[in-house]
Amino acid sequence: MVARNKAKAAETGTDIVDWEAEMRQQAEVAAGAQRSAGGGGKFFSTQAGVLQFDKTPLPGNQMAVVILADTMENSWYEGAFDPDTPAAPKCFAFGHDEEDMEPHEKVDQDPYFARQNDVCSTCPRNEWGSADVGRGKACKNVMRLAMIPAGAYKGKGAGRNQTFELELYDDPSHFAKAEVAFLKLPVMSVKNYSKYVKQLAADIGRPPHGVITNIYIEPDPKSQYKVMFELVDKVDKDLLQTMVQRHAAENASIDFPYSPPLDEEDAAPAKANNKLRGKAKAGGRR
Repeated sequence: MVARNKAKAAETGTDIVDWEAEMRQQAEVAAGAQRSAGGGGKFFSTQAGVLQFDKTPLPGNQMAVVILADTMENSWYEGAFDPDTPAAPKCFAFGHDEEDMEPHEKVDQDPYFARQNDVCSTCPRNEWGSADVGRGKACKNVMRLAMIPAGAYKGKGAGRNQTFELELYDDPSHFAKAEVAFLKLPVMSVKNYSKYVKQLAADIGRPPHGVITNIYIEPDPKSQYKVMFELVDKVDKDLLQTMVQRHAAENASIDFPYSPPLDEEDAAPAKANNKLRGKAKAGGRR
């Protein structure tokens, strides 16, 4: 872990707020929200096992971030996947408890979308074996993450001898104002994230928004690649109040819906309030 400066307890009026205790409580909530079956934002891409932002690969195929919020996402796409023609899902849902998930209200408001069932838990497209190819589900159970950059990787050397060194940001105003970007975890990587969240809660009593996380991609023989998570360091104590506040804001808005495509090349999610979510600076793994 990187050595960090000690910080004084935050104060609100005459009351001293124990932000460490708040983090421990939120860690339990975050861990409890992870299910073993786990089965206009700006989004990172993991297509073909390459971590990219705005079609630019990140150095070392990794990034250092603070994960502010997460939500489960069920999404059903009509037809076969075409990487050259992005498409919005025809039916989608968000939630923190898979048993309570149902199609987003926007699915019923636009003719582009098509509700597939009253609730996700009994939807035929959410059953194993419903996929057109293989034994999986037609509806993909993924995870959406909201993140801000916590540092940048700097490459040293070239070719096979190149390594990457992480330079963490230390300006408090960065963590208060950094714009949010999003990552949609592939189906086979959801369990990795759930395991990571539970481990954070058990080992250090912090939720994802209380630590700096390195997100990287490694090859996998079954799914081609998986998104992986590792602890870099705890967030400084003097930033805990900021992280709690940013978590609350993103947790309330992370379930922004998809919008129907305007044309063949425009089918990306658009935030409900139409605010442009910013780019996240990021980095690479040795």
